[in-house]
Amino acid sequence: MQVGRYGYEGSLIDEVYRDKETMEYVFRLNAKLRALFEPDQFTQIDWVVRRELDGKPLAQWLHGFYASHAKPYPVSVAKLHELCGSDFDALNDFRPKLRKALDAVADACKINNQSFRYEVQNDIVHVKKEPSSAQLRHLTKKAEKPRLRKP
Repeated sequence: MQVGRYGYEGSLIDEVYRDKETMEYVFRLNAKLRALFEPDQFTQIDWVVRRELDGKPLAQWLHGFYASHAKPYPVSVAKLHELCGSDFDALNDFRPKLRKALDAVADACKINNQSFRYEVQNDIVHVKKEPSSAQLRHLTKKAEKPRLRKP
């Protein structure tokens, strides 16, 4: 398992406890996994929006992809096609499915009072959305960090 600069190989579950009467289980995860779940190492998905996208796998993938970006950068249609693992071989077949999926994400976000807008210019997808509170803290911290300037 790899998250950012951290990787882990080994058992995920240390122990399992079971109550034979109630049939309840308690799983104790390996403590070494903690680094993979630090606040800056995962993306929280808004499950209300996600459920609106049931039965729309490309829209769900796009929702997760853009949820992981505090400030989405422009991405080519070809790159999205590659990243999502689409079954469509030809980009001409993928483009209308992509637009339909982006529309579905925008609609699901709008229903849930969230910001998600997109436009496609010259085969490049530009997305605008509001960052989550954790992403906003990240962007603020990043903006405050002094940058090295090349001579």
